[in-house]
Amino acid sequence: MARVQKKNWVIPQGSTWRCSIIYDSDLDGWEARSQMRLTVEDEAIIFETDTTDADGVFTITLDFPEIGKAQLLFVIPSTVTAAFDFDTAAYDIEIYKDPTEVKRILQGVITLNKEVTR
Repeated sequence: MARVQKKNWVIPQGSTWRCSIIYDSDLDGWEARSQMRLTVEDEAIIFETDTTDADGVFTITLDFPEIGKAQLLFVIPSTVTAAFDFDTAAYDIEIYKDPTEVKRILQGVITLNKEVTR
């Protein structure tokens, strides 16, 4: 089983936030999903999205098919980050083909950099 990468992020409240992840595998036919919670154990979800959402927040593109790599682009719009009201949150990103084939590829902590100008 592949090791899950750990990456902590800082999201500026009220700004559009983008992150690009290069994945060392062809992800043709795969989808991606992500959730944020105050803690890993918390039942309440702060934010969630996946590649099947019509909002276009999460996309997978096969930018490097000749070498078998894919790019996952994760965007959280400013209207969403403006409503965030936490100091830190846990998150992870999974890729999946169906309910039985799921891989967690990234996890960590998100720190919210609170907005002054609103």
